[in-house]
Amino acid sequence: MSAVARLSVVLSTAVALVAGPAVVPGAASEPGDPLVALLVVNADSATPGVVDGPFDVVAELTGAGAADVSLVLRLPSWQHSTPPSPAPVVVRGGTCTATCRVTWRVDPADRRFPWYPGGARLDLSATSSGRSLDTYGTYVRYDPPVAPSWVKRLEAFPTKNTAGYAAEVFDTGGVVHVAGMPGRGAGERLAVTLEPLVPGPDDPPPASATGSWGSDPDTGYAEGSVVLDTTTVPEGRYRLRVQAHDGAGHWSYPGTGVLVVAHRPVVSARAGGSGVVALGMPTGLTATVQAPRASTDDLGVLRVTVGGRTTEHPGGLLSWYTPRDRTQPSSRTVTLPTTGLPAGRTPVSVEVLDARGVVVGRATTSVDVVDFQVRVEAPPLVVGRRTTARLSARIPAGVDVRDCRLVLREANLTSEGPDLCPETSVTVLDATRPIVPTAAGTASLGASILLHDAAGPVTERPVTVHARRTVTLQAPNRSRWGSVHTATVTVSDERTLGTTSAARSGLAVAVERRAAGSDRWVTVARGETGSGGVARLRYSQRATGRLRAVVVGTVPGTSVRSPSRPTTSVASVRWTGLPSSSRVGAAVRATVVATPYESGARVRFQARKVGARTWRTLASGAVTSSGSASVRARFASRGTWEVRVERVATPRQVAGYSSVRRVVVG
Repeated sequence: MSAVARLSVVLSTAVALVAGPAVVPGAASEPGDPLVALLVVNADSATPGVVDGPFDVVAELTGAGAADVSLVLRLPSWQHSTPPSPAPVVVRGGTCTATCRVTWRVDPADRRFPWYPGGARLDLSATSSGRSLDTYGTYVRYDPPVAPSWVKRLEAFPTKNTAGYAAEVFDTGGVVHVAGMPGRGAGERLAVTLEPLVPGPDDPPPASATGSWGSDPDTGYAEGSVVLDTTTVPEGRYRLRVQAHDGAGHWSYPGTGVLVVAHRPVVSARAGGSGVVALGMPTGLTATVQAPRASTDDLGVLRVTVGGRTTEHPGGLLSWYTPRDRTQPSSRTVTLPTTGLPAGRTPVSVEVLDARGVVVGRATTSVDVVDFQVRVEAPPLVVGRRTTARLSARIPAGVDVRDCRLVLREANLTSEGPDLCPETSVTVLDATRPIVPTAAGTASLGASILLHDAAGPVTERPVTVHARRTVTLQAPNRSRWGSVHTATVTVSDERTLGTTSAARSGLAVAVERRAAGSDRWVTVARGETGSGGVARLRYSQRATGRLRAVVVGTVPGTSVRSPSRPTTSVASVRWTGLPSSSRVGAAVRATVVATPYESGARVRFQARKVGARTWRTLASGAVTSSGSASVRARFASRGTWEVRVERVATPRQVAGYSSVRRVVVG
């Protein structure tokens, strides 16, 4: 029974009190603050003030008066035993006009809150009408029937996980060796309890066991051992509490120690957070060495093997993170190269040596090689051109994202965009933002992903902002097929937004033509820019269609094109034969060369009387592959006739005409 539960009241005269205890009245006293004092009454001990078991604590209250008096007994406490104070006792006003006594029963050999041997002070708190009253405490000496015991040593059962650990580290369990004062142990039992270092009020002990002990004939000390099973105990550091007790229910003050439960090897490894790493990208590998270890030597070399390649990371003063509290694990993070590893899961082996070259332990882990790294992507950046940049990443499940940013940093301007992660739960990030560069030169495109529970990745990618290049073209709109012309090409660069200047000389320039009915551009002239960014190129007219100028761009591997402009090619017709005179009704043979030759091209022989305005077609014919054409025509009346030959228009050539000749018909 606990100290709280085993309260009792000694009554001389029954006076009703709140919460159990009663009051014994005495002689009348003068008004004023009551006098409150503690007394120890122990009928079981022959020595006053010395107890060896349950005893009574009496509060003597004199002159309580008309106000309520609240009494709280304050029990002593020790490092490993803190008995709770009993509930307050209220003496109602007017019920104790003389001297009253309130009695509590206290058990210093209680299992949960045993007292340490020796002297202890008991105090009393008293309040009345909202103010504290002066009280007088007392001392008591405790001479326990069962003396304290302590943990002598720990012996773990060997398993695959215990190698390399100190003796106080259990996996499936082990033996707790207990010792006590000389001459103790006969007829007593041992109880071992494993409890959290900071136990909660309702936490059951993770593990407990009992055993017996006896006197060692060589040393005279009491010794025993208890087998403790920790198979189902969660990993962590625990307080080991050992107590002896006799058949009468007396428990000793506990001996304590620290026991570590570990269900993992002394060395463990973890790669890339969740173990996922981008294809061809390095990641972090963290090797952790648990504590306490069997050896106290400093940690040294770390060997890492992945993909058949072993990398040795030497030890040193700051190579390992070792906390000041040596009961905590040490760790070391190194770069794990994954270059050349195929996609999929790859095993990783880790070996840790101490400063003397002795193997501390080995561990294996794995990496899942996938494409998940943080990536910043953007097309080539050009001054004044609106471009979309992309930030993509794979974020482990369960990690909340706080903020994602893409920032363009130029020489004199930083453009910080909006948060690209409006939701905190993101596993696959694929976001874009528009950027408009303002100055040509070196810049950087930065990305940062801030997480709620960790520092996220930060990437700074150097980029080049290119000048915005423009090109214009001047050339004739209409000309005869085969004629040669000069095209003027002007190239300008915008290096700062809003400011344009002539491009440098020596830039490769071409003039291209796309013939009507075709979607293919064909180069018709090449050259280079000269001073002022101007190039003059000669080309031959060959087809109706569109012309444009093309110049090498500021972005490597690109070109800049001018707006296309129309060009019209006029077919060419040249006489090769025509008589100057003829008779009415006689056949006149006319021959011409019509260029260019196109399959299906035709010619028309046209005539009109001198002075007339309308041409009439008298005959037609086909153009041969050599470009020649021959037609026969007859004149219907006498007179002087003007004649010409029309090369009929085709998709790539507008209609062309020969020169006008005269034929006299008699």
